[in-house]
Amino acid sequence: MRPPYSPLLTRRTFGLSLGAAALSACTSRTPPPSSRERLIVSINNTSVSSPACQMIARDRGYFEEEGLEVEFLTQENQSLVVGAVLSGDADIASAGVNAAVLNAASHGDLVIVASTIAEKAGFHNAAFFTSVANYEAGLRSARDFAGRGVGGTVPGNGFHYSLLLAGRKYGYRGEDCFRMLGNVGNLVAAVKSGSLDAGIYTGPVALNLEATGEGKMIGWAADVGDFMTSGVYVTRKALERRRSAIARFLRANFRATQDYDRAFQLSRDSAGRFAPSPLAGELVEILSKNVGISKSDVERSLPYIRPSGDVDMASLRDQIATWQSLRLVDEGIKAEQIVDSSFLEGASPGGSGLPATRLR
Repeated sequence: MRPPYSPLLTRRTFGLSLGAAALSACTSRTPPPSSRERLIVSINNTSVSSPACQMIARDRGYFEEEGLEVEFLTQENQSLVVGAVLSGDADIASAGVNAAVLNAASHGDLVIVASTIAEKAGFHNAAFFTSVANYEAGLRSARDFAGRGVGGTVPGNGFHYSLLLAGRKYGYRGEDCFRMLGNVGNLVAAVKSGSLDAGIYTGPVALNLEATGEGKMIGWAADVGDFMTSGVYVTRKALERRRSAIARFLRANFRATQDYDRAFQLSRDSAGRFAPSPLAGELVEILSKNVGISKSDVERSLPYIRPSGDVDMASLRDQIATWQSLRLVDEGIKAEQIVDSSFLEGASPGGSGLPATRLR
């Protein structure tokens, strides 16, 4: 059995797209440890969504087969995840799309090379939650947030954006509802005490509150709109100096994504449940062990992972415009300036990048 997931001790990681036949040709032999190229990948390990495919890739040996020695640098929040790449402490970051990241990219330091997680109807990533007392008093969904205080950790992240989408959908100003709590501990405490009407954070946090009788999960962020939430980031220097290693990382990444797609996304019934299978069972076990939550909570909080890895430009543009309207992102930034799609365009499996694919 593999040891538990831990920072700077692993050899596997995260999600994209290729083609099965092409992959088998380039992963037939695992290079010896002495010949593997080292990459440090900065991640956040607070939910199933953040590092799901990294965990799968690690436990299934995909990075080793690409000739990579991948070490994970685990951070406590998304800003630190990206900060590690900007400081040179890591080569690649897998993190959420947020205002801080977009500002760093606008200064020319950071590039999005692929997407990963997305909020998509029928899948479970971020969740809204409230106290038992508020629930019993009639606060049952994001539809009921008008005039109330709804907490998130920091402004300009995916949780904040979900609240704004809820406001658009149900006819209130989500920006008037948002309250910044700084960290998840403060957020949960404020909701439980009743000093805050509701909160939004990762699915496992909401599910744990419900399981312990301390709160109620009242809906998923995907209920209020589909959007891209996470991506893979590198610096422009890394693109120039380590292009081959980055491409091999993304290729291994893809294999884990395809495993996830087959297990949880392609085999769903009309109620949105994935079909039990040996592969699904293995992946649930991997995620449960490494995130530190029960298998049932894993099954209830599986996010959508974009099989193609291409960046949802419409979603990115809307997020940029939204944060610009709230003065959280530089006015001059444009989506096209911060995305490098060359890894997804016209490169062979054995070359420096990934072949183009279409998002399902």
